[in-house]
Amino acid sequence: MSCFNSSYQQGRTYLRIYDNRLEMNFPLAPFGCFTCNELCVSDMVQTVYFDRQPFRSGMACFCVPITCCGPPVIFLKKPAFSCVDLSPYCGQQLMAAPCNVWGCRSQICIGEPCYLQCAVPISGGLRNGEKFIVKMKGAVDSYALKHNLGSSEMATFDIVSDNAIALMDGKTKVVAEN
Repeated sequence: MSCFNSSYQQGRTYLRIYDNRLEMNFPLAPFGCFTCNELCVSDMVQTVYFDRQPFRSGMACFCVPITCCGPPVIFLKKPAFSCVDLSPYCGQQLMAAPCNVWGCRSQICIGEPCYLQCAVPISGGLRNGEKFIVKMKGAVDSYALKHNLGSSEMATFDIVSDNAIALMDGKTKVVAEN
């Protein structure tokens, strides 16, 4: 929300995809919107490589991929209330779950995906989340192909809506553009 963040903090915030990693900066402005100098903003840069979680399954005993509950999932969560998309007001959230729980839904074959129960946020407030997740999928798929990583170990990509009316198919598979 821009009203709680200083313009200095907003100008330094980013989320970028490279050919082998995701890099993000969520700077800290100690006085929030009252921060009046760029020198007061501290960068908090994080890098996550595609051969590690959340892009690849975790390892048991440091060498065996844990794929018993399905591959990991990285998804875009679009906020909604009834049939109103709230993305223009609060952005979309990029999230990750350690597995897809065999594709199960909360109510047998309808409802939200079960992996929402164990998902954690990667980033919030995204404006062009659909474009970003398509580019991310393309980069991760290219990386997996280049390094001969099994598809069962690599993350799948989805778009999920909070829309109660769309819970019958509140999930969309992401297809990378060529």
